[in-house]
Amino acid sequence: MKKEIVKPCVSICTVLLLFIWLFPVAVSASTAMFVQGNNHVIEQQYDEALSAYDDFLKENPEHYLVPAARWTMANIYFSVNEDYENAAVLYNRIIDENADTEWELFAFGRLGACYEAQEKWQEAADVLQTAASKFSDSEELDVRTRVDQMRGSIISCYRNLDDHKSLIRVYKEMLAENPAAPSAPQNQFELAQIYLEMEALNHAAKNFVAVVDRYPASPVAQRVQSEHGEFLASQCDYDWTPFTTYVSSVEISRA
Repeated sequence: MKKEIVKPCVSICTVLLLFIWLFPVAVSASTAMFVQGNNHVIEQQYDEALSAYDDFLKENPEHYLVPAARWTMANIYFSVNEDYENAAVLYNRIIDENADTEWELFAFGRLGACYEAQEKWQEAADVLQTAASKFSDSEELDVRTRVDQMRGSIISCYRNLDDHKSLIRVYKEMLAENPAAPSAPQNQFELAQIYLEMEALNHAAKNFVAVVDRYPASPVAQRVQSEHGEFLASQCDYDWTPFTTYVSSVEISRA
């Protein structure tokens, strides 16, 4: 069954924000077709918008608004026409011509979505992994949020591929980058579950133990105790006393 893809609206806001940032912009001969394309988008005349933006790009290949024109064209292909091949061509062009910018980051995300929409899971995972690796060191909150979203998509792709080895790598990368992240307890738990699915029982046990020992305050730790307590007792004779003592002390402090 084809995976349901939630398609974002065409980025009218992106175009309009550009004009806010660049205001006042003179409607010169060089920007006339760009403005016309924006107007067509607002009127939901998408074929006319594509034609206007295309004319703008042909006449002004070096203009600073070129990424915005390509971005909106690509989003029309992606969201309105569901023409993922033409959308991918434009997103790739944006990536190639706008290295180390937000345009590149945005385009990587949408390019991955193009492949996901076609159930090309490996291609999607490769593209999104490239972007996540490149931008993972960023300290900007918006960038970090996008990288986290990409990793969620990467995990989904690898699950569709039943690629346990790659899933393990991704979860280990996330835990290594930020072991104190809010998602870390769940990531550690998912890593343990993957090992359990692979019947790598020692690795599964070590990671379930890590959930409890590293994140005792997390609800995930209690889930480990309730769902895998007997497994840990048989696999590594795990002593639950420190955890139950911790839980009891927390309950007392809240009384």
